Amino acid sequence: RLFITGSGGGPIAPQLGAKFVQEVNAVTMAVEKLHPDVGSVIELGGQDAKIIMFKKNEETGDKTAQTSMNDKCAAGTGRFLGSAAEALLLNLDDIGEISLKAKNPVRLTTVCTVFVESDIMSYLAQNKKVEDILGGVHSAIAARTISLVRRVGIEPEVTFTGGVSRNIGMVRALEEKLGLKLNVSPDSHYVGALGASIFALERAQAGASSGTHEVTGASAGPAA
Repeated sequence: RLFITGSGGGPIAPQLGAKFVQEVNAVTMAVEKLHPDVGSVIELGGQDAKIIMFKKNEETGDKTAQTSMNDKCAAGTGRFLGSAAEALLLNLDDIGEISLKAKNPVRLTTVCTVFVESDIMSYLAQNKKVEDILGGVHSAIAARTISLVRRVGIEPEVTFTGGVSRNIGMVRALEEKLGLKLNVSPDSHYVGALGASIFALERAQAGASSGTHEVTGASAGPAA
């Protein structure tokens, strides 16, 4: 049985005969397996951003999760970084390292993906250094992420997941603003897929133990 997750997973799951696992549930499932002591998760993908904070019941030991997500706008996400890289004619994989060289990061007026190119062009016209522009871009995304954190709070230890977690400049910008070290796995961009796989495995095992091979749906997880 195929299980699928991600922002585009819901619409295509029926076409593939797959079970859909909501993103937050998939990430929660995987992170709790990888980092049992996790307190919070920062997930930055191509189109959305989410914060998951875990609260532990001291009496029962059970965890519940509170979630904060950005709106449908792609501001402050991987798409924003992609637009910045395109405007500067750079490879997306290189901009994180370049941003670490910033001495005087610029201040962006917006983290709107639509307007980032005009902001960057304006700074280039002022002869600002590329590294300082990218330093400003990463700082702006980190600041927007912190605004999401404030909605639910933050609990150490903090795990950073999603495709943007591969960007070292983004890791450093978030650590600086949070004042905390982040857990970042080399496979952190696969955490959602891993969570969906765990759902699939558990449902398959449950089916085997009950004498049936049918896998039940996974539209909701234990910590949603």
